[in-house]
Amino acid sequence: MVWRLGIVYFVCRALGKIWGASIGALTGKASSTIKRFIGISMLPQVGAAVALALVVEHEFGGGSYGRHAVELARTVFNVLLVTTFFTEFIGPYLTKYALVKSGEAREVA
Repeated sequence: MVWRLGIVYFVCRALGKIWGASIGALTGKASSTIKRFIGISMLPQVGAAVALALVVEHEFGGGSYGRHAVELARTVFNVLLVTTFFTEFIGPYLTKYALVKSGEAREVA
């Protein structure tokens, strides 16, 4: 179940970042190249998600809020770790793709 939740969260997070960054680039009147590639270059940014997972685990995982809070904390922690795994696995490749295709970096063999 955690893997499914993690995948759904990952896809929704990715779409939100891609659309949000593209809308920001559109609003900021950025070049068409930046509008096109800014979203996928933002995907590897997961530091806040890891911090959130740790805060949830610390606050709710201790048992002071009951058994359901411990289960919720464990689920949230694992979903965010699954998302981090996917993001850190494919994120660098997507960032390289975006930088090369946008002309901001050269292809290196």
